Amino acid sequence: MAKASKVTASPIDHSLLSQIVAATNANSFVYTSAAAHQPMTAHNPPLVEVNPTMIDPTDGTKFATRATVAAVEHLTKLQGNGAVAVAPVASSPYA
Repeated sequence: MAKASKVTASPIDHSLLSQIVAATNANSFVYTSAAAHQPMTAHNPPLVEVNPTMIDPTDGTKFATRATVAAVEHLTKLQGNGAVAVAPVASSPYA
């Protein structure tokens, strides 16, 4: 009998991360909750930057979030080592 491989589910919401990368490339951002962006900021290197001074006017628990260059690299790696084109991310005004 073959030994089953251990697969660990990622705490990172890759669909949300893709949306954040797209918004960042459009010179915008996505409002995210702490629960959603915490795994992305805890990643080494961080995948997103959060601006806690830019609060969602419709939900005070969400903050402006932009992708880092590491986010693009992370998604590209997941998509088959470059099989999917991911545009580079511009530098952040948050830094």
